[in-house]
Amino acid sequence: MPRNRWVLAAALGTVLALPAPASAVPAPEPNDGIQQAKGPLQHNTVYTGNIATQYEDDWFVVHDSGAGTLKIDVTNSSVNQCSDGLRMRIADADGGTLKNGAVASGNTGSLSQPLNGVGTYHVRLNGTGGTNCGGNYSFKPTGPITTGPVPGAAEGTPNTGRAPASAIGPLEGKLYGGRIDSSSEADWFFFYTNGGGSFDVVITNSAVNTPFDDGCTLEAGLFARASDDNRLVRISAYDNRHNHLRYDGPAPAHYSLRIVGDCANDDYRFRVEPASILTSTAPPPPDGDGDGFHDDVDRCATVPGTADGCPDADGDGVADSSDRCRTTAGVPPDGCPPPAQPDRDRDGFADGADRCPTVAGVAPDGCPRAAAPTPRPTVSAACTRARARRDRAKASYDRARAKVRRARTIRSLRRWSRVRAKRRTAYVAARVRARRLCA
Repeated sequence: MPRNRWVLAAALGTVLALPAPASAVPAPEPNDGIQQAKGPLQHNTVYTGNIATQYEDDWFVVHDSGAGTLKIDVTNSSVNQCSDGLRMRIADADGGTLKNGAVASGNTGSLSQPLNGVGTYHVRLNGTGGTNCGGNYSFKPTGPITTGPVPGAAEGTPNTGRAPASAIGPLEGKLYGGRIDSSSEADWFFFYTNGGGSFDVVITNSAVNTPFDDGCTLEAGLFARASDDNRLVRISAYDNRHNHLRYDGPAPAHYSLRIVGDCANDDYRFRVEPASILTSTAPPPPDGDGDGFHDDVDRCATVPGTADGCPDADGDGVADSSDRCRTTAGVPPDGCPPPAQPDRDRDGFADGADRCPTVAGVAPDGCPRAAAPTPRPTVSAACTRARARRDRAKASYDRARAKVRRARTIRSLRRWSRVRAKRRTAYVAARVRARRLCA
């Protein structure tokens, strides 16, 4: 990142040659990055510190209670330093510079920032990068300053999450820390949400004791489920900034977080906010069309259906896309009704269930059943009645056969097949009787 042009504090405000008061509060170390910012600062209190190394940064956090002006008076107590030996900044809650200036050795400079309401700000002091730049300093903040939270310690994470399958999680509402050991290394994490809504992954690129704005960035990406195929959103996380990876999730979900660095030994910290949206229970797999088939097994994930998640108009379990008889219930694989079973002796018993497939028979096995001998009528009236019964049985049987041939559904086919079998049996019996009586 290119360096900003810095101007002397003498050009920004009144320069005074004032020593640090004896009652100053020493600034605790380490405070070398926004993630280590010390505080919160108190109103009208003098703090002292030291820029010990060429690129050291000292950070402080300050909370304001309302509208007004935040002012800092900074004294560079060093002597024989470069002309712009101490840089001073007022930064916002994420570390972005709002006001900046520089203080030469032995001088005091001021920065002022108008406040619009309750908020969090940072004071940042650092050397200019020259070999002899830096040294002792003191500063005093004034304004509508109040108490507030201080940055906490991050929970370290195992250095093992190199792929989605080995991601670390599920994350909780904690501050986590990690390190990029080599250029282009990727660290993976995962977390579950308990409902739809917006959340923010706040990521801090914690570069310390390196040239400020040295260009080392992290890339953070949010992915759907445990996969690197479906990236939802990404950001570049610059050093010494709180960077925000925001997303509005539509429903409970499983997310993966990938952090990639372009510099070795680059530390980072992150937290998922709000913590109330996180859960330790994995949500059920998504079902986009709401048909009860999860998207990972739904053959038609965007269209509701009942046949493996696909539409099935006749309800026979064969999807319409594969059903050759879409309006008639059938059987796999083509969804059409099965063909009628052959019945060679036409006795109403299919050959597969007929013990006598070539000889007409009767229940229960399709074989002929011997009838008891019937006395021969002594008058022709018996023959006439037998022939009439035979003819009626024949007509009834023919009607049943016609119904079977015209059946359009399996239900109708089965019903008339049973009727045909019964009428066939009756017809055969009537024909045998007529022959016997009329011989």
